[in-house]
Amino acid sequence: MQALVLMLLSAFASATVLPSKTFQYVLIDDRDSKSERKRIEDALARLARAPSLAGLRKRRAALGSIPIRFADLSRDPDTKELRAVTIRQPPAVELGLDLLNPKIEIEGTLAHELFGHSVLHGEARSHGLNVGLLMEDEAFALAVGAVAALETGREPEDSDRSAALVEGGIDGYRDVELFTRPTNDLELTLTETTNPVGAVRARLAELERRRRSLDISERSMKAWEWQFDHFISSHGAAPEAFAGLRGWISDWRRDGIDGRRPQLDNFEPFLKKHLEWLTEYPEGQDRVRQLLAISTHPYAAALRLELAALSARFGELLRAR
Repeated sequence: MQALVLMLLSAFASATVLPSKTFQYVLIDDRDSKSERKRIEDALARLARAPSLAGLRKRRAALGSIPIRFADLSRDPDTKELRAVTIRQPPAVELGLDLLNPKIEIEGTLAHELFGHSVLHGEARSHGLNVGLLMEDEAFALAVGAVAALETGREPEDSDRSAALVEGGIDGYRDVELFTRPTNDLELTLTETTNPVGAVRARLAELERRRRSLDISERSMKAWEWQFDHFISSHGAAPEAFAGLRGWISDWRRDGIDGRRPQLDNFEPFLKKHLEWLTEYPEGQDRVRQLLAISTHPYAAALRLELAALSARFGELLRAR
C-alpha cells in the first residue's frame, strides 16, 4: 500500500496530492487549494460515520489508492452534463467545479462515485468484467449515494430515480431511466444480458409503445380542452372555472408529452444502429459475448442482491424521517 501511495504521489508531483486524514487510500489532489482539500476532507469525515458504508469502505481500501480532485467536467462532451465522474483507468474520482459551492451537499455525490462506481469497477475488473455495461452499476451507485446522504444528515440526490429504485427495484429504475440516459453507450439490466440482441429489439418495441401512448395522451388533452371551450361558449361557463385544469394540462403537455417525445425520437436511431452493430460487426458481436459472460457470472448475481439490500435500507431511512 505504501509503495503504491508513493508511486501515485510522484505521478501528481505538479500539485499537492496527499493522503486524506480520514482514509489513507484516498489521495486528495487539491490543486494547491486549501479550500478544496478541506471541502473533500469534511465530506470524507462525514462518510466515515455512515454505518451502511462500512463494508464498502473496506472493499475500497482493498483496491488500493485512488485520487480525488475537483475538475472542469465541461471540457469533455461525455462529462459536461455530469456533476461528478469516476475514471476507470487509472482509477480516479473527479468532482465538478460547481460542487465547490459550500451550499451544495457533496456527501451523497462523493459516496456515489467513491464507494459506488469505483468499488464496482475495480472489483469487476479483477473478474474480467465491464460492469459499466449494466444498468445495475448506476443504480447501485445511486443507492450508495442516497443511503450515505441520509445516514450523514444530508438530502439524497436524484429523488425521482431514487424513489423508483425503492418502489420497483431494478425494474422500476429501468422503467424511469429507459430512453433518458446518454446515447454514447447502451446499458442493459442483468436480466437483459441473457439475450442482448433480443433486449435491444424489445426496447425498440417499447419505444414505439411509449410514442403511441404520448399520441393518445395528446388527443385526450385536446378533447378536454374542447370540452372546456364548449362549456364556455355554449353554456356560459366562466373561463376562470377551468383555469386550474388548463394549467394542469399545460404542465402535463410540457413535461409529459413535449418533454418526452424528443427523448424517444433521439433514442430510436441510436437503438437501430446499436442493433445493427451487435448483429453485423465483429466488435458488436464481441460485446454480445461480454454481456453473455456477465449474465452468468457470480459477481453480477451478487451485485443484484447487494443492490436490493441497499435499496431496502434506503427505503427504511426514508420512512424513518
